[in-house]
Amino acid sequence: SGPSWDEMGSALGVTQQNLPPHGRGALTIGWRTGLFSSGLETVAHPNLIRERSANKAASSGPLRKRSPVDLLDSTPYATYGVDVPLGALVGAGGIAHVSCTVLPEHGVLEHEVQLKIDDAQGATSLSLVLEQSMQDPRRARVRFGTSYARG
Repeated sequence: SGPSWDEMGSALGVTQQNLPPHGRGALTIGWRTGLFSSGLETVAHPNLIRERSANKAASSGPLRKRSPVDLLDSTPYATYGVDVPLGALVGAGGIAHVSCTVLPEHGVLEHEVQLKIDDAQGATSLSLVLEQSMQDPRRARVRFGTSYARG
């Protein structure tokens, strides 16, 4: 979780820390929602969802009633991540976090690398996420993000 809408309150889970290798691993099992995945402004009003569902039903036959869980785009998840100190490469304040997450309801594997470098001038973060389809591993989507805060 983080400071933006798409990161706040979107997951609830239980984490076991101090796992291999060398006590730097962590396993989290929990529940995650994609409600704010594209930002607060993209959350659809329930009337809009009903209109889209009605239009889809007219063209494709019977409509399955959507539950509140469907509207939240929720899924259980399991993730294993490892923190890797980058001291020799970028100085004492650098760390990389490498993780793999399974989202079974969405049929997705997420492979993620986060780099954080802190020094006297500020903090820099870089993230790269590869979302890979579990049904067709050749299908993937890549997200890249950066941030910098002056110290």
